[in-house]
Amino acid sequence: MHIKWSKQADGFHQATYPCKKYRLSATLINDQVVDGIPTQQSIILGRVVVEENSDGTLKFLFGSHLYFWPGAREKLKGVEMSPEQSAEIFSSLAAIIPLPE
Repeated sequence: MHIKWSKQADGFHQATYPCKKYRLSATLINDQVVDGIPTQQSIILGRVVVEENSDGTLKFLFGSHLYFWPGAREKLKGVEMSPEQSAEIFSSLAAIIPLPE
């Protein structure tokens, strides 16, 4: 199980220099073998709107990071995983999208 991050340009501002504005999506990817056939299950955990500065730091726009966490937690409740996997997934999400205070 791992998190796949994807970026989608957000309108005309996709190439604004020095800042880039885009939607950042987090998808949980679960690789499994069912009846000897490798399968992949994906669950979109949520999206945030960010502005990336020239130094690589992210600014979350419209409070999108505040709305990300409740939805992501709810979706992760329905996924069967060990406590270690759960901690790893949450830490990889929190490394990019800060937890609300």
